Amino acid sequence: MIQLSFKSSLPLLAVTFLMFTACNNSGSNEKATNHSAHQPDSSSQAPVGYIYTTTNGEGENQVVGFERYADGNLGNEKVYGTQSNGGSKSTDPVFGDYDYQGSIQIIDNYLLTVNTGGNTVSVFDLNKKDGSLKWKSNFDSKGQRPVSIGYTKVAGSETEYWVTVANQWGIPTALYEGEKFVRLPNDAFFKQDLAKPDASDEVRNVQLYKFDTKTGTVTYSGLVDKYTRKWGGPVQVAFSPDGKKIAVTLWGIPHFLTEHPILKETQPSRVYVYDFVDGKAINPRYFEEDGVIGAVGFNWGNDNSTLFVSYFNLIDTKTDHGLVVLRDDNKKLIKQSNHTTGATGDVDEACWTAMNADKSMLYVVSFYSNVITPFKIENNKVVKTLPYEGVKKDNPVNDLKDVYVAPDNKMLYCIGALNSYSIKHFMIAADGSLKFHDEKVLDITKSALGKPGVYDLCVLAGYDVQ
Repeated sequence: MIQLSFKSSLPLLAVTFLMFTACNNSGSNEKATNHSAHQPDSSSQAPVGYIYTTTNGEGENQVVGFERYADGNLGNEKVYGTQSNGGSKSTDPVFGDYDYQGSIQIIDNYLLTVNTGGNTVSVFDLNKKDGSLKWKSNFDSKGQRPVSIGYTKVAGSETEYWVTVANQWGIPTALYEGEKFVRLPNDAFFKQDLAKPDASDEVRNVQLYKFDTKTGTVTYSGLVDKYTRKWGGPVQVAFSPDGKKIAVTLWGIPHFLTEHPILKETQPSRVYVYDFVDGKAINPRYFEEDGVIGAVGFNWGNDNSTLFVSYFNLIDTKTDHGLVVLRDDNKKLIKQSNHTTGATGDVDEACWTAMNADKSMLYVVSFYSNVITPFKIENNKVVKTLPYEGVKKDNPVNDLKDVYVAPDNKMLYCIGALNSYSIKHFMIAADGSLKFHDEKVLDITKSALGKPGVYDLCVLAGYDVQ
């Protein structure tokens, strides 16, 4: 799903704008707020790890940290301010929702998170002994609505990392069907040649930085690429495991909130791959296919050439493309296979992906149907689709988002981002299948239950105690 908002300084997009307010300098980061979890049996345990998300609300964005226990439960909730704004706006269409993956990254003893409403990235000192955070700085994302962070080590350095930040801007779309059908921001926008350069291209981009973990300083390095309106803005950016490539998903122009998306109202997503050499992104190539729209999350295979990509918006003849496997031959991206997510024929909206540590299992989360589909991977190929698993029957639709597989491969966590404001727990069986275990509603967002889009919880990241 998507937040339907566009930069108000662009005259052609003078409706349905989201006006980002200035960064909140309330200083709430100076001392973490402790929201004790109501799980007494777990709270007496020593944590086996820590897990983090962000509130991404209508005011200051906040990082929320939990202790993770051996039984899978979460406790000892703590909240840290970013001194920059979240990106939610519940009065917008579809409650101001939008897509992202990779919004939080843990790099050595630091946690980095995007602030989608403040157009900044926050850097926190991370104490890995007790999971606590201390705000250090914010830096400019050099675009609008930063949604994803990628990183890889600088060759020959023990302390420096290349960091990429993807800025999404806002994505035009078509909604509904019949008499309710509407194009946003307006019909006039779609009558333009959206492939031509536009002022908004400057803020719809991927930027490159250098991050020194010895000092915690961030230095701007340059532009990776910018993107025209026709294929939408970036959703995720990530380096290949060997650091020699960068991949980016673009969202395309979707037609959703309908069971039958109309092809002529859409533009396909593009998945880009670049070679990364000496701090420069070169040799771009991409994959696109008509009727396959809404590329969101992806994971690299362990061969540095395979990409497992989820797609949320599919025309009727392409509903078996919730997951697409691509191979990069260094000249072009080639589709290797495609797979159904969730129940065959359902409006599923596959969006988020995660793999376990050895990349033998892939999990795809579907936003509308609130299910997770496991896939068995061998030699960077899908060899089996396991039964999908859902959540409690009373959970509202349009809720599940980003996913995190615990390093011990025993538990999977998924955020109920837009409605339930919770973190769901799933037990992972020996064969990689899932069973719903429990959920933890965030104390910091609990007062907004029943009010979709006041928050839009943003990503999960974590680590285990060594």
